[in-house]
Amino acid sequence: MGTNPFNIPIGTSDPVSLCSGLPLLSALGTARAGVSGTGRSYTLIDESITILITRLKVNVYGLFGFGVCGPAIAFLSRNVDVDRTNKELTLTFNDGLLMQAGGFIGAYAGAGVTLTLQVYKPQPWFKLWSATWRDAFSFNKDFKLDLLKLLFALIQYLLSKNSKNQFAEDSGDSLKDVVRFARTFSLIDTAGSFTGVRPNLTATPAMTLPINVANYFPSIKSINDSLAKIGGEISVGPSIGLEFPVKFNFDHFTVVGGLEGGATSADYGKNGRVHYVHGNQVSASGDTRFNNGVKPSQVTSHVRYETSFALALSFHFRVTVAKFFNIGANTPSLDLTYLLYGIRASDRTRSVINPVSTDVQGGCVLTPNMTLAFTGSNGPGTDFETGQTLRGTITLPGYRSSEAAEVKLEIEPPVAGFPARVTIPAGSQSAFFDFKFQNQCMATGNRNDPSKTTPPSPISPVETYLVSANLQSPSNNPCSDYEVETSLNITERFLRCQRHSSAPPGPAPPWDPLASAAISAGINGPGPHAIVCVLWFPLNGEPVLPVPITFTLLDENRQPHAGSETSILSDLGQRVALRPSATLPVTLRGSYSEVPSILLEWRSGGPSTGYSNRFYLIVDAGCQYGQTEFWLDVSNWS
Repeated sequence: MGTNPFNIPIGTSDPVSLCSGLPLLSALGTARAGVSGTGRSYTLIDESITILITRLKVNVYGLFGFGVCGPAIAFLSRNVDVDRTNKELTLTFNDGLLMQAGGFIGAYAGAGVTLTLQVYKPQPWFKLWSATWRDAFSFNKDFKLDLLKLLFALIQYLLSKNSKNQFAEDSGDSLKDVVRFARTFSLIDTAGSFTGVRPNLTATPAMTLPINVANYFPSIKSINDSLAKIGGEISVGPSIGLEFPVKFNFDHFTVVGGLEGGATSADYGKNGRVHYVHGNQVSASGDTRFNNGVKPSQVTSHVRYETSFALALSFHFRVTVAKFFNIGANTPSLDLTYLLYGIRASDRTRSVINPVSTDVQGGCVLTPNMTLAFTGSNGPGTDFETGQTLRGTITLPGYRSSEAAEVKLEIEPPVAGFPARVTIPAGSQSAFFDFKFQNQCMATGNRNDPSKTTPPSPISPVETYLVSANLQSPSNNPCSDYEVETSLNITERFLRCQRHSSAPPGPAPPWDPLASAAISAGINGPGPHAIVCVLWFPLNGEPVLPVPITFTLLDENRQPHAGSETSILSDLGQRVALRPSATLPVTLRGSYSEVPSILLEWRSGGPSTGYSNRFYLIVDAGCQYGQTEFWLDVSNWS
């Protein structure tokens, strides 16, 4: 094999397996989907009956077991030529690319009874002082019910024979090691081809369940019984559809080694610089020139996949006679997910980026043997809040070493104080580290000024970070990948400005029904001319302190308004005029209380405009405490 081009496989595993695939749910916090299972038994009845020197013990128990693999996405292309030209990476998929999405599941439940007859007697018989209860005989009987097999049979019985669904019994029984008393069922769809690779490759694991109500009418049922002999059916009734489409794309690539300028690794294709060309090629450009005289040691493919789900209801009519006659119609679907939960299809789509790596020298797809998971006060997951201490856990399931291992940590965007390294003790497979995210200013996303930031607010409180871990110590397994990436969604806390119970309400913003009030500005008109507001911040161990806060008054067009007599009096006794901004210290408490924080006065002495208007009071406490706004419905203003 030459240094350029060279041939490698690219995929999640070889052979392709969903149980070694990438998890569709980023909240799992794992590099690969894996197989998990659980089982438990519990006592229902535990009683005994004593008659003279005999005792009958009765124990009744229940049990259940559950196993799952996925939901996941898996893909593989065994024959990929990689060509490097200047700063351009071109991958030719000679055997195309196949992708699977879905999962496996198995479940059982059962019960059992144990009867034990005991006799109170000595052992041996002549040692009367050693009498105790001894088992005379014991009887145990239990049963186990394969829940999914029963459900599958029930579905087949109730539904039309033309039911189109991918929920089927798994011939390989993939979960037999974790669910021993039940068969495995799968819901899987496959996409791709053996000849090419295309963008937006989509697999849609789905169940379409047409319920045939025609069989509940004796006259039609008799016709169906006759048609069944020649493979026919009359079917009419509701159809329930369940699906979760998965769309797959290459996002970018990372090449390790074979680079100029002393670089050890470089990214290609970031920021939309990946292109699908010629039906079987993917090209990606970067900023680092290749050294074609040196072969890279590793190529990592970062794939982006979007997943959603939908539950829909429609009505169908179909007449089938053998294979030569088939007519039918189906009404448009009603989106039950939106109807029941108010979640639009666009809001149900989740985009995830995950890496898969190939060892160039060994020519093998690297199987991840590292996991990175986080746990906070609200349990394990990927969604947390600033101020709470997170525990990160790094685990290397297949790693053994008599020496301590170093793991490098990186976070993007950078966070001050985040640990750069973690040590796994000799003979161990896990290491822990703690970190507390603090409030900080957030990027605005301004393309003209990417460095521009703003304090966290109710409109944009979430910052997404990508945490990566990489084993620095050598491994004797060249086809194991000791690198993992996990995304964290950190919700920044922000201060609240809410009306006191004494203030009349006004039209409120959608994120806080208490962030509004009505006020009369004219000193010659009816009141109130002043309202009381409460400012608070969800403290998490921080002390209650006065905080300098900047107040800015905006008009209905969100332009600075300085033409009215408005002022603010703080709980510390300081008063400032808003023309249109002013800063003064205010005590921030940890929750809402009836203790006033500020008094806003609006006293207009000029002629009234004759109509009410909305004004916005911007309350800014900086990056540490965030900002918010308070809506004012102002009448008699001038």
